[in-house]
Formats: sequence, structure tokens, C-alpha cells
Amino acid sequence: NQNIESLVIGYFVSAQAVGLYQTFKKLVSPIAIAVQPLAMLAYPKMIRYFEEGTTSKIQHLVVNVTKFVLMFSIAFILSISLLLEPILNIMELEFERSHLYYFFAMSLTMVFAAMQWWARPFANTVNPMYSVNINLFSTIYQVLVLATFAYIWGVLGVIWALFILQLSLVFVWFYLGKKYVS
Repeated sequence: NQNIESLVIGYFVSAQAVGLYQTFKKLVSPIAIAVQPLAMLAYPKMIRYFEEGTTSKIQHLVVNVTKFVLMFSIAFILSISLLLEPILNIMELEFERSHLYYFFAMSLTMVFAAMQWWARPFANTVNPMYSVNINLFSTIYQVLVLATFAYIWGVLGVIWALFILQLSLVFVWFYLGKKYVS
């Protein structure tokens, strides 16, 4: 379900819009790439803490790493935003004011996705069906809601539909996390 949005944009908007969307997605993707190793490193600790019954250590780990993720994300986004126009010029894309808006909306979406760095290892520790169900929900959401938003509002609708999805998932994961560590 990682590229459904590109298919939807291509169908409802245009191939040029897919290129623009993919450009902004790639500009913020280093946030996701930087966060992936954190989940892999935290996974064995989560299992150990859960087995020991020291769930407060899981909470401490998640909070501390999430603070780091947020600081890294903000620094990265600010750096790229200052260089956005020259980056687009290098790629021979004419810079428009709306590009800055797309970039910040996509960045915000990526920050919420990055805040979920701990969700999959946590789900694998406490109940792997959480990941399965959330992936199923995300796929259905993207096919129905994202397609509707793309049809009505174009690329910006896709970005906001993804933002709403990621924000919802943050709340779901933090609710599930609280259920086990409180």
C-alpha cells in the first residue's frame, strides 16, 4: 500500500502531478530512512522489557527516541525548506509558492509517520495482529478516502488525506501503547 497514492494521483489528476508528488515525497523520505534503524535497535529491548514486566522502560524508551525523531525531523525539514527553491531549480522545475505549501504539508505527514517508529516492533511484541489490522485499515482508507480526496482536491487532497491517516494512526498506536504500558 506504499504507492497507492501515486496510482490515485495518476488516475484522477495527471502524470505531471505524480512527478511533482514523488519529488516532494522523496525530499522528505530521508526522515523515514533515518528512523528505520531506531526501530530495529529498540525491538530487542522492547521484548526484554515486556517479558520482564518493566513496561515503564518501554514507555521511557519510546518517549526518548520519539523526542530525538522530532528534533531530527524539524531540523531536516527546516534545512530542506531553505534549499527548496535551489533544489527544484536543479531539477529544472519552476518554483511556485504552492510548492512550499505542498512541501510543508508533506513534511508534516512524514513527521507523524516517523513518530510511529516504535509501532511495528511494539505490535510484534504484544500482538502482531495490530499491525495486520492497521495495514488493512490503511489500505482500505487509501483506496476509498484518498481516491475521493484526489478526485475533489487533486494532489493537495492526497497529501491531506495521508496527513489525516497518519494523524489517526498516531492516536491509535499511542492508545494501544498506553493500554500496555500504563
